Amino acid sequence: MTNGSHESESSNLSNDDLYSLSETINTATLDGLRTMSDEIDPELADQLLQIFREDTPVRLAAIKEALSGGDTARLRREAHTVRGVLDALGAERLSLIITTIEKAGSIDKLGDPDRLFDRLDFEFDKICRRLEQS
Repeated sequence: MTNGSHESESSNLSNDDLYSLSETINTATLDGLRTMSDEIDPELADQLLQIFREDTPVRLAAIKEALSGGDTARLRREAHTVRGVLDALGAERLSLIITTIEKAGSIDKLGDPDRLFDRLDFEFDKICRRLEQS
């Protein structure tokens, strides 16, 4: 399921429904990235994974800080920035959470920040473990 699929289904399903249907890592997307990397630039996939591992924790911390501080503009900017690499890797669940944050329009619409922080951390850790296995 690609991010475009999330958007087309969102009118019929809640975010929790989409979350349960999505994968931690869409293996077809990740395999496609690796195939493209082999054909174009053998280091591309490794570089993207390195960016993910190094930059995503920084971006997630910035998202948490923006949430805690009520900075909606920064929240949207950080969410949009991190979503690109998540989509490229096929990190569907974390991308869905980030997309929800980006599109919420206001921090009040996001619900319990502690629950959101826990979900962000949980999904990031799960992705890292999954990537180590592949």
